[in-house]
Amino acid sequence: MKRGFLLLIVLLLLVPAAHGQKSERSKSSGLRLGIKTGVNSSMNLISNLSVNGSEVDLPQNNYKLGFKLDFFARYDFNKKHFIQPELSYQDNRCQIECDYDELTQAAIPTDLSVFIDTRIKYVEMPLLYGYYFINDGPYTCSILLGPKVKHPIETRHNLNITGMDTPGNVVETLYPLSYSVVGGLNITVGNLFLDFRLEKGLSNISKKVEIPASLSADPTVLQNMIFRRTSEAVSFTAGFIF
Repeated sequence: MKRGFLLLIVLLLLVPAAHGQKSERSKSSGLRLGIKTGVNSSMNLISNLSVNGSEVDLPQNNYKLGFKLDFFARYDFNKKHFIQPELSYQDNRCQIECDYDELTQAAIPTDLSVFIDTRIKYVEMPLLYGYYFINDGPYTCSILLGPKVKHPIETRHNLNITGMDTPGNVVETLYPLSYSVVGGLNITVGNLFLDFRLEKGLSNISKKVEIPASLSADPTVLQNMIFRRTSEAVSFTAGFIF
């Protein structure tokens, strides 16, 4: 968080310099390139979470901050419309909190929780349509909307489960491609670029979860698991466009 606030302060200090620039570039059309980086907060929208054959009804999402880096190109068709393809790296982190009693069918109620932590690194390719509702001198403000294709850098990764016994490493296999839709708000001041995004997952990202075989029939030991979900995210990035 400290790094994020420091980045924001530095960029805000650059605003007066950007304000003083008088761009000779025509904004009616043309291709520009840019780079931006920032933070994201991701969550999982769960369609089916089942542990030892029991479905979990109300798992809780605990937000965690991740990192993202974007390279993009913007082509202005005119002063109102543009298209923006991107190539992105995103580090998504999320934690699911479940009730221990529900998972283990405990005879004696407890106040314990089971936590499932995930960290997935993606290479992503959004293709966005943009509309300027402000395009005046060095200032622009626009909205963006479009599809995104995501590919996990590692299709197999460990699930970190705490609060419940596991017979070994719990390994999740992800689908090689997943899809989402992205919407956002973008502001530029000169070359300074500020971007806010919302991402809505459209496809299940989890193919299967593998757990080492256990001879124990104890319900407090993880035996099998289904973790079907889509990935959602909110992000804020800042950078430069040239």
